[in-house]
Amino acid sequence: MYRRGEVRKVRVLCVGCGNTGKLIAEYVGRHGGIVCAAVDSDPALLGNEFAGVHIGGDLAAALEESRPDAAVVSVGSRLKDVRPLLETCLKAGVDTITTSEEALFPFSSDPETASYLDALAKEHRCTLTASGFQDCFWLHSLKTFAASMSRIDRISGFLRYDVDEYGPSLAADHGVGLTVKEFNERFQKSDAYTYILNSIELLSLELGWGPVNTVHRCTPYVHHEPLYSVSLEKRVDKGLVTGMSSHVWADTVFGGVIEAECVGKIYTAGDHDVCRWKLTGEPSLSFEVRSPDTLRHTAAAVVNRIPQLMRAEPGYKTIDRLGESEYLTFPMFLYL
Repeated sequence: MYRRGEVRKVRVLCVGCGNTGKLIAEYVGRHGGIVCAAVDSDPALLGNEFAGVHIGGDLAAALEESRPDAAVVSVGSRLKDVRPLLETCLKAGVDTITTSEEALFPFSSDPETASYLDALAKEHRCTLTASGFQDCFWLHSLKTFAASMSRIDRISGFLRYDVDEYGPSLAADHGVGLTVKEFNERFQKSDAYTYILNSIELLSLELGWGPVNTVHRCTPYVHHEPLYSVSLEKRVDKGLVTGMSSHVWADTVFGGVIEAECVGKIYTAGDHDVCRWKLTGEPSLSFEVRSPDTLRHTAAAVVNRIPQLMRAEPGYKTIDRLGESEYLTFPMFLYL
């Protein structure tokens, strides 16, 4: 456990050693931290070298042996899927940050799990939070631009990313490889999950608008030719789903409408990442981040949050309660 006044590298345990985990490990080292252990569930990775350590498969053992100051969980998107990993870290009393999209603000989509993890973190005197690309690009940048307007009637966004950059779990969450019928049976249900839903709800609350009647719709992408999925390591035949568009919109009590379309799919020639927002009102404005490197921004946002995570009070603290993220000019320990 890091103690105030210590001058040493912050010890970070990485859970998940895929593309995101590798970048997180690189950025931890760049900003005065050290990867003290790494864990992954993929048998093919066990024993491989990762940021100077060897990948293990037993998270509890890694926590006990390495004594990390913080853990980064970069696997899974749904809170229920990463709950066992988060539980293990919190029971060890380790401050934990996850890239799980639902974990960004899960108090309406999965309040039971969120409340349980909050109580568990408080019991063991540690902190849990979540961050990623949406931290800066789907929340804090919008709040900053909103502060330059007198009235906002509508906020509209369009976002796109390559599902193959994030591993098989995310590709599966987008229905890649399903038939259109299978996709509709799974994603047209009222409780179907879309990544941007939690971000929209948090943005609405941060603006003081109060979300009501938040709804979403999922639409499959189907390519006219077979495509190879790097993350799934197989060909997706013509007529099968190669990704999806999720369209979310929220009416609010005290403000305007928030809507966004989020597209995750296997890229073809000419595709690139997109982050584009329009705020309609008085005066209106729009902004676009041209071809953002979404994967690297995700990793950087997570690492930059680690000092705030370690400074925070115990409990489940979503990023709105941590404040705006900081750029780490100096080694991590100087921010503690």
